Amino acid sequence: MHPELLNSEWKAAAVSLPDLSKALGNGFTRESGGTFGEFSLRNWLQSRLKALDAANAAAGWDGDHYDVYVSGKESVAVFRLRFRDEAEARQFAEAQQAYLKATNAAPAGGDARVVATPDGIATATTGVRGVEVVFTLANSPELAKRALDALSGSWLR
Repeated sequence: MHPELLNSEWKAAAVSLPDLSKALGNGFTRESGGTFGEFSLRNWLQSRLKALDAANAAAGWDGDHYDVYVSGKESVAVFRLRFRDEAEARQFAEAQQAYLKATNAAPAGGDARVVATPDGIATATTGVRGVEVVFTLANSPELAKRALDALSGSWLR
């Protein structure tokens, strides 16, 4: 995506997440995790936004980490994205809100940070924190909020 970086010393920022297995409770285990990447981030946004808007929102990506936790039929994905600067993080956060609006997401779970789409996918987000955006995707608003609260209780302050 960035041929100008091929001969440079640039490397994606190292980003981590704490283990949320115990904090999520109910037998949750980490099923998978890794780096989502700028390309996947862009494609995710582009499923609901104009291609140029998605590309611009993802272009400031500097690194990330995600983990997926599962317990029976419940699942949650936790994302921590890092951008080059706060303006790039804000641009992504605004695009994410536009994405959620395009999915007809509505407030859910009694917490302003949590929205749910008509197909049942809930998103909880911290919004912009410096150069980072942290959010969760779950199959229920309660689980999305619980995962975000677990992060806030562990290291997101």
